[in-house]
Amino acid sequence: MLSFYESTQLRIRGESILDEAFVFTEAQLVDVVDTLEGNLAREVRHALRSYFHRGMHIVEARLYFSNYEKEWSTYDSLSKLANTHVNYLHQLHKEELCIFTE
Repeated sequence: MLSFYESTQLRIRGESILDEAFVFTEAQLVDVVDTLEGNLAREVRHALRSYFHRGMHIVEARLYFSNYEKEWSTYDSLSKLANTHVNYLHQLHKEELCIFTE
């Protein structure tokens, strides 16, 4: 349901089926969000607060990693690689901002 909700956020004006799907999925998620626990609850709350596709991908990735970090203990090397990549991109963006603001 969460993925469907996030997908409906890509709709454009005049797509009545996706408009209806957005309203439906949002209502369903709002109804169940208080019954959810853990990572899924955090993901749903975040999705209801902000549109995933309009967010900064680096920030969305950071939130995703922080939510699932404990569950990734079996994929420790993959987790470290992903985290290193996110940190690298973050540093790159900071350097680019410094160049443009000088």
